[in-house]
Amino acid sequence: MTLGQLLSDANWPRKKLLAESSQPLPLATPLRIVPDSGSFLSSRPEKLWASAAIGLASELTRKKTPPAGLILRSTFSSLADAGAYHFPWLPVRWLLIDRFPSVQCIRDVTCPLLQFHGRRDTIIPLRLGKQLFAAAPEKSASEVAKQFVELPNADHNDVLETSGTDVSKAVRKFLPVVVPR
Repeated sequence: MTLGQLLSDANWPRKKLLAESSQPLPLATPLRIVPDSGSFLSSRPEKLWASAAIGLASELTRKKTPPAGLILRSTFSSLADAGAYHFPWLPVRWLLIDRFPSVQCIRDVTCPLLQFHGRRDTIIPLRLGKQLFAAAPEKSASEVAKQFVELPNADHNDVLETSGTDVSKAVRKFLPVVVPR
């Protein structure tokens, strides 16, 4: 993509991620957990995939085909917020072309939500994860309350290493509520 194309289409990074996130086996992947239950969207914290998963869940919800659930890990409220945290001396909010406003997109998501965040996260501060969680609807369309799991020993990239047992327990508790047998 040339600089001219980039400047003429300010939403290209978001569009590209949304397109890639709906393809088979990307980092923000629809997972078929139980046959005929619908897809669960889950993401890894790398790059902007969590924001893409939220955007995809929002888009699917608006199309009246919401995913069965959304599981997030180490996710920001917006790229602008994360950038401002790391570079407080720069006018990040003015400089960003695409802000990846997860906090706005998650308001539309009506599927059950399970969110994990490490208390010691040095890349995406816990407060940005909590800000995102606060913006989500309290309950899903199926009346399942949203869930936030704060992981006291986890940083950004070591969630499974430091807190794998807690993550596993929360997911095993979440799935049967969302997809009854």
